[in-house]
Amino acid sequence: MGYDNRFGMLYRQSYFWAFSPSQDLTITPDYKSDLGYGGDLAYRYVLDRKSRGQWMLSFLQQTELPNVSGVQPTGSEANRTRGMITGSHTQQVTPDLLIRAQAFLVSDPDYLQQLSNSGAQRALPSGESNLDIRQRFTHGNLYLLGQFLQPMGVGGEDTFQRLPEIGNNLVNVAPFGGPVVLGMLWSAMAAGSALAVVTSGWTSRVHRHGWGVILAATCWGLGITLFGLTASLPLALVACGLARYGFKKLSGRILLGLLDLSSMVELHRLPELFCGLDRRPGEGPTLYPVACSPQAWAAAAPFLILQACL
Repeated sequence: MGYDNRFGMLYRQSYFWAFSPSQDLTITPDYKSDLGYGGDLAYRYVLDRKSRGQWMLSFLQQTELPNVSGVQPTGSEANRTRGMITGSHTQQVTPDLLIRAQAFLVSDPDYLQQLSNSGAQRALPSGESNLDIRQRFTHGNLYLLGQFLQPMGVGGEDTFQRLPEIGNNLVNVAPFGGPVVLGMLWSAMAAGSALAVVTSGWTSRVHRHGWGVILAATCWGLGITLFGLTASLPLALVACGLARYGFKKLSGRILLGLLDLSSMVELHRLPELFCGLDRRPGEGPTLYPVACSPQAWAAAAPFLILQACL
């Protein structure tokens, strides 16, 4: 019980129920005199050695507008139902197959910004829900990661979504029982770079460098994945060489593009990102509205690309 200058008189009481040795439920009614009533429902469980998780549902029946910045006294609907679902579940399907699911969903983008007491939650640009599937193999762990980002109030009306990610985490292996494999793997990187030098003439004719970067990243991910799945050492070396395929001329053209960009922005400060539109004679790039400038990552980008060109 207490008082909050935003929500008025507060009453909150938790009731804990352990209805089995490995499962419990916590029910927490919540009342705010200047906002509304609701509560939390938290459930934790360990069904067996292979299945466990925890989930929480927060519910609010709002009867008055919250007394926080950004909420107008008129023009907003006071009586409405709001809520949030968070939680995670882990399932060990087989000794080699693991599935993890995580949810972070809210009823409206302003839920945390208006109602949370945590400064970190109020500053979240988006809420992430994901599904992570991992399969263990002889040469490492193959994983598939899918993510969904829900925009929050501070992040604007929309947000960028991430493409599903597939990859392979390599482990230290020695198929021949000795250090010779390590030397051959490092030589595969040099072989891939030499192959790039011989066949990189076509990159000088590339005009849309962004697509070239996407293609290079796709080939790198495919090479790493094939390396983890194959049981043949020669094929593994070829795949690792593809992963290290060096597009140095393409990197140089990107570096020159960044130098041209720096001459068109204030104090030569590179922004976090900008719109990918075609060049227009005598005009600078179209700036992205919410991009940070200066941005520490963007400031380090030319040095990283310069290193890639050497």
